[in-house]
Amino acid sequence: MTRSVATITGAILGTWVVLAGSAWWAFGADPGASGLAAAVNWLPGMVTIGLIHWTRKARPTVVTAVALAASFIRLIFAVVGGVLGWYLIPCLRGHALELVIWGGVFYVIALVVETTLALRSVTTQRGS
Repeated sequence: MTRSVATITGAILGTWVVLAGSAWWAFGADPGASGLAAAVNWLPGMVTIGLIHWTRKARPTVVTAVALAASFIRLIFAVVGGVLGWYLIPCLRGHALELVIWGGVFYVIALVVETTLALRSVTTQRGS
């Protein structure tokens, strides 16, 4: 589980440093929108990793179903978290489009990493 947490954290953090850092350096983009988008996509990733770890001894179909259900939970969490962040952090009010774009980027990155980790969990379980 620690390796999975490190993998998703590294993917989100690495994407944020490379993309948001270069956008800030090249275009003067505010890193607040990208930071919020990264956070609201990282947190449900941790929940997904925990659920996959919790169900790792279950049948592969159960693990896959949990991962798919978690992706829908991720979508709801990302949208609600982004909207709440937009309302609660006044400096983000003028950056709604940036928040949506960054949210989409981090959503896809986190979803790919989680899906890969879930598939790896299912295939290593099947091989044992």
